[in-house]
Formats: sequence, C-alpha cells, structure tokens
Amino acid sequence: AERIAQRLSDKKTEGDETVELKSHLLSIGISNPVTRETHGTGTSYHKSLGSELAHMLQGPLKEAGGVMSVSEVYCRYNRARGIQLVSPEDVVNACKTLNVQNHGMELKKFHLAFWL
Repeated sequence: AERIAQRLSDKKTEGDETVELKSHLLSIGISNPVTRETHGTGTSYHKSLGSELAHMLQGPLKEAGGVMSVSEVYCRYNRARGIQLVSPEDVVNACKTLNVQNHGMELKKFHLAFWL
C-alpha cells in the first residue's frame, strides 16, 4: 500500500496515473468496474455487479472456507474497486443475483437476520 501511495504521489501526468490505477485494479481482479453509466440501472446493473462480484470473490471465498459475511464482501469489493464505490444496498442486491446466474455462490439469510 505504501508503494502504491508513493507512486501515485509522485508527479506524473494524469494519463500515467490512469494507466497505473487500471494496472492495480487488474492485479486485484477488476479491470473495468461495473457502473450505472456503463450497465444501466435496476436488474441489469445488479446482475452485472453480481457477475463482477463472483469473479472477484473466487479466491477470497475459497480462502475463507466458502463462507463470508455480506459486510466483508462489501468491504473487499469496494476496496478492489478503488474510487468507484458501490452502496451496501447494491452489493446485497448483486449478491441476490448470484444463485440465479449460476455462479456457484448464493446469499443466505439465517433466521437471526445474519446474512452470509
């Protein structure tokens, strides 16, 4: 993190910073973040977010033993997206599409209102 901050704080042209940011996003797993501007609104947007989430979460979910809380998914996802943050509500709605889209993941709500 310090190395990234140092590189971004060095004086560079705006184009160089954009290229570097995209490079870092690629290394995390998100090359072109889904946005409302690029994928519309409503169900279409949430399905696109769900696909992006599923791709990004494959490694972390495996490391976590196959179960992650929605709050952890939200934090990891927004950290990977960098500056194009997504609301908690959009993350929950995207998670609801995972099973429907056959990504091998699903959102489960336990009777104690704990979402996994």
